[in-house]
Amino acid sequence: YTSGTTGAPSKYIPITNEMIRSIRLAGLKTYSGLTISDLAPQQYSKKVLMLGGSSDLRKTEHYYYGDLSGILVHKLPVWMAKRYKPGLEIASIKDYHEKMLAIAREAPKWDIGFISGIPSWIHMMLEYILEYNRLSNIHEIWPNLKVYAHGGTAFSPYKDSIQKVMGRPIIFLDTYLASEGFIAYQSSQEAKGMTLNLNCGLYFEFIPFDSDNFDGTGQPLPTARVISIDEVENHVDYAILLTTCAGAWRYLIGDTVKFIDKDKVELLVTGRTKHFLSICGEHLSIDNMNQGLLAMQESLKIDVKEFVVAGIKSGSRFSHRWYISSEPMAYNPSIISKELDLQLKKVNDDYASARKAVLNPPSVTPLPPRVFYDYLQSKGKMGGQVKFPRVMTKDNFADWEQYVKTHYSE
Repeated sequence: YTSGTTGAPSKYIPITNEMIRSIRLAGLKTYSGLTISDLAPQQYSKKVLMLGGSSDLRKTEHYYYGDLSGILVHKLPVWMAKRYKPGLEIASIKDYHEKMLAIAREAPKWDIGFISGIPSWIHMMLEYILEYNRLSNIHEIWPNLKVYAHGGTAFSPYKDSIQKVMGRPIIFLDTYLASEGFIAYQSSQEAKGMTLNLNCGLYFEFIPFDSDNFDGTGQPLPTARVISIDEVENHVDYAILLTTCAGAWRYLIGDTVKFIDKDKVELLVTGRTKHFLSICGEHLSIDNMNQGLLAMQESLKIDVKEFVVAGIKSGSRFSHRWYISSEPMAYNPSIISKELDLQLKKVNDDYASARKAVLNPPSVTPLPPRVFYDYLQSKGKMGGQVKFPRVMTKDNFADWEQYVKTHYSE
């Protein structure tokens, strides 16, 4: 089976009956946590819109394969299948723009109480619905929408944009459903992190994510120290080793996490083992980037929906080259660069030190969001599970820049 990924190739991972039961159980844990959020009993009878990849599975001689989310909608329990939207017919549409238009046409007919999906695609879907139906906010057609369960990428850059299209505040819940298993979930609206999904067909081990255990490319060293859940400490970045009921054995899934309450096994996702910038010792993590961008957005009152960055050698010095989807587009890139630089210095001392020595100020190119999505489509990677890579390798970044140069002009 294939799964969404931020890298170029798809991953093929077996989805067994045991894994489906594990994912269902974790979903129920997430769902049951809402009972303490003062939701009225009738709220649980509302429809659930789950935006994912295509549900159109392909068949070989021995098995079916397709997007993980597409597989799961074929395996929904009966009580959920009756409430699932947009339904298998629309979910099977492969062209994402066509799928969004189909959802927008049908949206007024549905009494949606819950939505789930990756923030970038959910935001795109909501904008399609608003434009197609000429709405000022989504609650005009979905008055009972109360909960959005998000996951797949950091939510903070998207929260304000999604809240703006709502007519009233809703509950946001974080989930951590990776291709390899349902790893963690937010147990209540008040929880500051997600609860590690123990006793659910998954076994967790952790490697401290530092130079003692990982090389400069994000690969674990032969001498890497592996610890179990009882040995973790709060506020330390760890890479996860996962053993699953589907057959994975001590698999490095590539995410980094830190525990904020080890007694409650509550954690935050902080980034990727390979998606960080350290071209000259700045050690800038995805978490640092998200924090810097969020502070920059708040300062300049702009929205950033997507971004990608790479480290560039510039003579005897280095620089970071950023592309961001910015609204309003008219904002001066030099102002964005200056404010982003300021905020990154605040969240990362190594970055601030590098800026004084060998790292030039960041260069920023604003782009419309469609350029990012069209690029994914050009690579055959359009879908509700697909996330745009935040940090690109040299070759991938050259391909991206060539695409921008060829397909976009201001």
